[in-house]
Amino acid sequence: MGVICGALYALLRRLRASRWACTGLCALFLLAYCTMVGFTASISRASIMCLVSMAGGALGERSDLLSSLGLAAGITLLFNPMQ
Repeated sequence: MGVICGALYALLRRLRASRWACTGLCALFLLAYCTMVGFTASISRASIMCLVSMAGGALGERSDLLSSLGLAAGITLLFNPMQ
């Protein structure tokens, strides 16, 4: 999922879209993908991690993989603790 979203982001950047536009379109893609395959724990975790990485990039910050994983786990447990 991250590879596909990264490829879409790179394609949009190559087409000279702004970082915020790329992040927004990738977020819509992630939402559509999650809806199509179902909101399982692994899909939710991967999409939250992608969103955190892209949002950090749009804000000009570096994204830490372990911090993204921790945030994704916390959000997943907050909304669906039995998953």
